[in-house]
Amino acid sequence: MQLTRAEHVRLGGYGEERISSVLVAGTLLCDACLRPGSDPVTFPVPGARIGVGCRTNGESTRKTNWIWGTTDEFGEFMVDLPSHLHAAPWLEESCMVRVLLMPKECLCRSNPGMVFRDLKLSSGGNSIRVYSAGTLRCRESNGGVTFIVTRSEPVRVHPVEDAGDGEFYFLSNLDQNVAGIMKTVHLFAAATDRSTADVGGVLRDALAKVLVHFYPFSGSLTISPEGKLIVKCDGRGVPFVEAAAECDMEVVGDISIPDPEKLGKLVYVDPQAKNILQTPLLTVQVTRFECGGFVVGLAMNHCMADGISSVEFLQSWAETARNRRLLSRPPFLDRTIQRARHPTKIEFPHHEFAELEDESNLTQLFDSEPNRYRAFTFGSDELGRLKGMATVDDGSCTCFVALSAFIWRSWARALNMDPRQKTKLLFAVDVRRRFEPPLPVGFFGNGVVFGCCLCKAGELQDNPVSFAARLIQASVRNTTDRFIRSAIDHLESNRARPSLTATLVITTWTKLQFMSSDFGWGEAVQSGPAELPHKVVVFLPQVNGMKSVTVVVGLPASSMKAFQELLQL
Repeated sequence: MQLTRAEHVRLGGYGEERISSVLVAGTLLCDACLRPGSDPVTFPVPGARIGVGCRTNGESTRKTNWIWGTTDEFGEFMVDLPSHLHAAPWLEESCMVRVLLMPKECLCRSNPGMVFRDLKLSSGGNSIRVYSAGTLRCRESNGGVTFIVTRSEPVRVHPVEDAGDGEFYFLSNLDQNVAGIMKTVHLFAAATDRSTADVGGVLRDALAKVLVHFYPFSGSLTISPEGKLIVKCDGRGVPFVEAAAECDMEVVGDISIPDPEKLGKLVYVDPQAKNILQTPLLTVQVTRFECGGFVVGLAMNHCMADGISSVEFLQSWAETARNRRLLSRPPFLDRTIQRARHPTKIEFPHHEFAELEDESNLTQLFDSEPNRYRAFTFGSDELGRLKGMATVDDGSCTCFVALSAFIWRSWARALNMDPRQKTKLLFAVDVRRRFEPPLPVGFFGNGVVFGCCLCKAGELQDNPVSFAARLIQASVRNTTDRFIRSAIDHLESNRARPSLTATLVITTWTKLQFMSSDFGWGEAVQSGPAELPHKVVVFLPQVNGMKSVTVVVGLPASSMKAFQELLQL
């Protein structure tokens, strides 16, 4: 449609004529092979959620408001924008389209990093104007897709000011209990108004500045005279690597399912390190893609930070990159407030550390078969049904409790556990506000303990979901200041780490704001773990504020099919 500027103004609603409806329309198609080795075929995708995001006058904050619609049987969608956006000038330049959620049965998976910006005004009149997004295409999920990444030599980034030089930094028993490398990746789409050619330099300079506040990261682990892990602030610095990928970021695809071979290319690990003491406390890799998007890959020792503290570090780093003078939440670094009592006082049984007998030959099963990872998305309707299944009488429960109970029971059934087999569920409980007095705002460290549920597999499998939900609720309720300090004292006396025989560990990212960090090019479009140990399940939030949860599970191949069938609600 060839229109004059005057016609654009009139149809766009900027003149005197009132426009009552503004629609964004398009079609979603899937390109997939129906059989291995066959040619790909194209078919429409019904039941997918399509989001339209528009930036209004808050351009500097890079906040995007999302409105969504659902594709019909022909894969077509039409999203009606709210009235406050109708008068936005040049709507086609301020709005974008993204696939938010694909139906479970679809062979294709959406790539949250892929956005469609080329909106075109296709028609106007009769108080309606329509913008076309054209045809959106998604590809079959293919774990075999790979790409080439070329890394620079790592440079050591040091704080711009001396901080903590020569001192020893205390780690609590809660820190020591989770020592190990945690690899995460954070994907940022190309911005329309700023090149990412200098992203590596910007993030490196900002890291040097923010390390003044988080100086223990630039030290190294050592063993104290008491035989405990401790950080020596020796100024070794944080290894920082810039990398270039020979493809667009679209090739990375959906990172819901951890793929160590693919995502490992985006995280730098010191190849010279032979053990945890030689491994840097933090390494950073910034990978730039040909499309202008970039990925921040982190390898962080879990003894330094739990999920909440990791998010606050990322946000502080991002604020520094945007030249913010003061951090919105400065870190509180003193962890001695989590010291064990002397003498120790163990007041509760701590089943989270108990060894369980393997009466179901689970160790042999996990060792003899390859682990298969799958991602399952539970929408708001399914979560509502689960909460109903998990609730007894007039009680109530959270989505986390209901989903955890359902997943634990399905996991035990899929593994065909012996009814006499004792099984545990472990999950992290944030105790920052449960300490008396509460931990200070900005506490940097591990402010979590393991909640634990223990029962026989037969009880778990034969009872309704509400049985497991009550166990979880009781564990959360009993995580008091006395219990937390008892757990710290137990670790002081026993140096025990949780046993994972017949044990499922659930970690949730649903309330962690990893994707809210903005280094100056907009917020992340995806964040997630680069790898996931077996027997660990992670709950991931859906992007763009949708009330859905993606559950990532790893199981032996023979058990995964049964698990998938058990998830049908």
